Amino acid sequence: MIKEALYYQRGNSGEEAEKELLILEKRELSEKEIEEFVKKWGGSYSSLFCYRLSESFFYPEGGGQPCDRGSIAGAELLFVEENEGELWHYLEVDLPKGEKVLCQFDADFRRWQSENHSAEHIFSGLVTKRFPYKNSGFHMECFGENPHMTVDFDGEFSEKELEELEQGVNAVIRKNLPIREIYLKGEEENTSSERKDGNISFRQKKALEGDIRIIEIPEVDSCACCGTHVSFTGEI
Repeated sequence: MIKEALYYQRGNSGEEAEKELLILEKRELSEKEIEEFVKKWGGSYSSLFCYRLSESFFYPEGGGQPCDRGSIAGAELLFVEENEGELWHYLEVDLPKGEKVLCQFDADFRRWQSENHSAEHIFSGLVTKRFPYKNSGFHMECFGENPHMTVDFDGEFSEKELEELEQGVNAVIRKNLPIREIYLKGEEENTSSERKDGNISFRQKKALEGDIRIIEIPEVDSCACCGTHVSFTGEI
């Protein structure tokens, strides 16, 4: 399922914005699970249901990026998560197993996330080339009145250095460089923050095993990533 989800990650809008899919499996969450969901995401929900679909173009929360927004059978999609290779979709409506449902995702929100995630890769790539710092964290905050993202490094920057990095990011955007996906076959777990497979050298924030997806911006950055991205830097 995750590989199928990755296939749809380039569909910021257009033909995959809506699609009829089949509910393969459903489960009702326990009161404890609902309480934990409410505590994390807010709101008040009397019940929640999880559904596994025949396929999914919804991005699950992961890698510092929130899940997609959208709807299933007209009901608001509250959350999407990946669990043991399967995508689970949270709704507050009870739908029967085997029902065919119309799925729609919020293309504007997907694009906002893709643009910002690609911008973070540019910034982190430039930092890695110039400084001995490692990217230790990345998080998008899309709720509330002030959507923003944070990028953490194990070092500090002066105001002048930040201004120069900003100029560098803008220069990469103006070049309209391609943003490519590269898939590497899995191998044993590797725990280093930098890794080389064949002719490809890339960053990784944590230990990875299995097949790996690399997001490459030529001469700027190569990083293991499961998130959504734009196709060219000029789209940011």
